[in-house]
Amino acid sequence: DNNFQKLPLDRRVSQALNGDLYFSNVLPEDTRSDYICYARFPHTQTIQQKQPISVTVMNSSPEGDHRPGFMLPLGSTSTKMVLRGQTLALECIAEGLPTPSISWHKIGGELQSGRTVFYNFNKTLMI
Repeated sequence: DNNFQKLPLDRRVSQALNGDLYFSNVLPEDTRSDYICYARFPHTQTIQQKQPISVTVMNSSPEGDHRPGFMLPLGSTSTKMVLRGQTLALECIAEGLPTPSISWHKIGGELQSGRTVFYNFNKTLMI
């Protein structure tokens, strides 16, 4: 009995594995006063909620394309450490106008198709 509506995710709007919400670019229809982050604990049916976040998209039109940039991972390099047998999750979330397409490559080799799975519109690679 709640009025929560999950925000639809697509190539432009993503949710990172840590729960953060990302917009590759914003549109006037993204203007809302009711963006809410909440955590639900399924065993106790408890919902923890943050205060609503208000987003206003200004009506000025973009001046052409906006070249892609990385929002996640942060920095020019990143390192992940996992134990053998564990699943490795890598994320790549980009900004830009038009919305950038994400593809993954392995330097000096190929990604093994039987061991890799892509989620979140190719923004998450699981090995």
